[in-house]
Amino acid sequence: MQKAKYSTLLAMFMLMAGALSAQKYNQETDDFDPLAPKKDKFGIRVGMTFSTLRSGQLENTKVTRGYQGAFYYRVNLFKNFHLNPEFGASIRGARFKNMDTGYSQISLLYFDFTLLGMIDLNSRHDHTIIIGTQASRLMRSSLFLGKEPYPSYLQLPFKWWDYYAVVGYHFNLQYIGFQVCLRYGLRNIAGDFQNYDRKSQNSGAHFSDVRPSLKGLKDVRNISVDLSLYF
Repeated sequence: MQKAKYSTLLAMFMLMAGALSAQKYNQETDDFDPLAPKKDKFGIRVGMTFSTLRSGQLENTKVTRGYQGAFYYRVNLFKNFHLNPEFGASIRGARFKNMDTGYSQISLLYFDFTLLGMIDLNSRHDHTIIIGTQASRLMRSSLFLGKEPYPSYLQLPFKWWDYYAVVGYHFNLQYIGFQVCLRYGLRNIAGDFQNYDRKSQNSGAHFSDVRPSLKGLKDVRNISVDLSLYF
């Protein structure tokens, strides 16, 4: 149920991608004048994110899969360099291989504000190195226990804002672009877990009863690899 609800995020961006797919994606020069400068471009990206949470206090951490998408506006500043601001959303977090009654997943829904510099590696503009930064605002956090399909705890005490360093590679075709990038969280997002003690929405158990205990969680950082399609 939780995954079905979040998948509407990806479906929304895919519908808009269909509306934009008729235009050329890698139109770096004018069709009627090959010497004309590249046009600025507005579009969307959609894709998947493979993320985890880096922490010495979380036990048996695994990678989880989520969705991400954004609107972007690419500006040609000068030859072979583009500035690419983006506004979007992403689902990140981590899975855990604990006991059947232990915590099994942390899910984090973010709004993302990204600024990328894109450096072309050749004159065809089809191979590009990207480097940039991202600020993300946490909108919803969820903790799942065992095999329960619904989150037991919401609004965990993670900090609202996170900041990322972004590096990656971008490949252009005529009607679509592919991108793989690493986003590394620069901020410790752990808040006051020591004093957080809400009751479970499913069983009524207190947060302090969760095992392994999360009460001592003091240092957590986001890290993810994103695979994206640009339209």
